[in-house]
Amino acid sequence: MHRRSLPPLLFAVTATTLLLSACTGQSPDPTPSSTPSTSSTPSTSPTLSTPSASPTPAASDQTPAPGPSGESRPDLADVRLTTEGLGSLRIGQPVTASGMVEYDPDFCDAESGNPDDPANGRWLSVYGDDTFGVAVTEAGVLGSIGVRQADIRTPGGIGVGSTVDELRAAHPDAVVSPPSNDVALTDVWVLRGATGQLVFEVANDSQPGYFPPEELGTVVTLRSSSLGVGDQSRWGTDLTEGGCL
Repeated sequence: MHRRSLPPLLFAVTATTLLLSACTGQSPDPTPSSTPSTSSTPSTSPTLSTPSASPTPAASDQTPAPGPSGESRPDLADVRLTTEGLGSLRIGQPVTASGMVEYDPDFCDAESGNPDDPANGRWLSVYGDDTFGVAVTEAGVLGSIGVRQADIRTPGGIGVGSTVDELRAAHPDAVVSPPSNDVALTDVWVLRGATGQLVFEVANDSQPGYFPPEELGTVVTLRSSSLGVGDQSRWGTDLTEGGCL
């Protein structure tokens, strides 16, 4: 048998390696793997999902835009004249608290002859001059409300055109006020409340022919006022709410 001999250089290297291993007692390190372990590979950050946008609410879920301010004004047929006032117009309260009247600084310019006079201003019904008038103190407090048309009624249903019998039936606590003079054109009935009163002027025949026959014995005007104020006949005078005198 022939023995295969190692090349001189390889033999020397092998012998040296065996000698070092014998001296240290350790085996030579294995050749490192070229493939990195999975534990050394950095993990990929999770992808964050984008939140979906909130759905647009349906038209029925949205708050409607406010309408014109005029829409909030009550119909005069839906408010009642009481001893305390008319709707949001309250006797003894600031007139500015109500949206039922507006201020005209020049209303009485023609009558006064002095356009620059601050006293020419008046508070007027936003429903028209033929509906009601208001008397306001210099301090801006509502003193009385004078009704001029049939749409405005008391809680008992009494208004312009009601008969005196209907008045007495609807408001049995109303009493006749003594006439201020012999030629008063109306009989005055007063219904007093806690802080104010209702005043009804009923057409009489003290001056024959002044009122048409069908108006005699009917309410021709009524008002809400402070207690003890305006409980005398005013029909045919200049003492009207909102007048320039």
